Amino acid sequence: MAVAAVVAALVGILGLQALSRSAGTTHAMREVNIHSLTATADMRFALSDLRIAARSAALAPAREKTQEYLDGIPEITKRFENAARSYKAGGVTAGQGPLVDEAAAAYADYIRLMGTTLGPLALAKDTPATSLRATPLPCRSSRPPRRT
Repeated sequence: MAVAAVVAALVGILGLQALSRSAGTTHAMREVNIHSLTATADMRFALSDLRIAARSAALAPAREKTQEYLDGIPEITKRFENAARSYKAGGVTAGQGPLVDEAAAAYADYIRLMGTTLGPLALAKDTPATSLRATPLPCRSSRPPRRT
C-alpha cells in the first residue's frame, strides 16, 4: 500500500512537471506566433499605405498636394523596414527568411519605381487623362434607353 502511494505520488509529480513544460512551450509558441502575425500585418499595412500614397499623389489636383503625398513615403518605408526587421528578429524558419527578403526586395523595387517614374509623372501633372471629358458610352441594346 505504501509503495503504491509513493508510485502514485511520483507519477503525479512527473505528470505535473510535464504539463508545466508543455504549457511553457505552448505559451512561447503563442508569443512567437502573435509577434509574427503583428509584424506581418504591419508590413501589409505599410504596403497598402504606400499604394494609397502613390495613387493619391497621381490623382491630386495640385502639385503641392502631390508633393505632400510623396513626402510621406519615407515614413511609410521606415514602418515597413521596422516591421520586416521585427519579424526576422522574432525567429524565422529556413523557409520564412527568403520570403521576408523577397517581400523587402519587392517593396524596394516599388520605392525605386516611385522615385524614378511614378513620382515625377505625378508631379508633372501633364497627363492627357486629366484633360479628358467623360462621354456616354453607346447603347449596345436593340432597345432604346429607358427614360424616367
